[in-house]
Amino acid sequence: MSEPIVAVTIVSHAALQIAAPADAVWQAILNNLLQPDTWQIAGYRFVSLRDAAVPLGGYRLAKEEGGQVVDERIVHVTERDTRARRLSLFSDHLSERNGLSAYATYHARERPTGTYCAIDCHTRVGVEMLKNADITGLIGDLGGQSEAHLRDYLARLKYALERRQIP
Repeated sequence: MSEPIVAVTIVSHAALQIAAPADAVWQAILNNLLQPDTWQIAGYRFVSLRDAAVPLGGYRLAKEEGGQVVDERIVHVTERDTRARRLSLFSDHLSERNGLSAYATYHARERPTGTYCAIDCHTRVGVEMLKNADITGLIGDLGGQSEAHLRDYLARLKYALERRQIP
């Protein structure tokens, strides 16, 4: 008999300072998340979604390994505020066995010393409720993994932008 699946919500945040102009950080966020090339280089098949259900745009991603789909998701742009340099996305991860969806907002805020870049994310994921499981501990572990992923993304973005800067 399989264990019951419980949907839990994980809230995670990450932020750092980037020594680059806010417009450059904003453009890098858009390029990383919305351009097909970025995903295709990482091995994904990218299909744009353009219909009334996705008024701000979106895409479907699929990545295969050994003839099997290992990552499939649908991503909707839910907010794109160029003036505020804020991008919000909803993603439905179809290949996650127990279900996973996420809302993430990316911010690039101008500061005197560069750009404050932040990500706020709410993830809803199905977890198997094992007998005597510590659900609070499990949520804490998943939150830690999520925040580590966000910090890694921001660190890679920071590195890519700052190494391009001319002293």
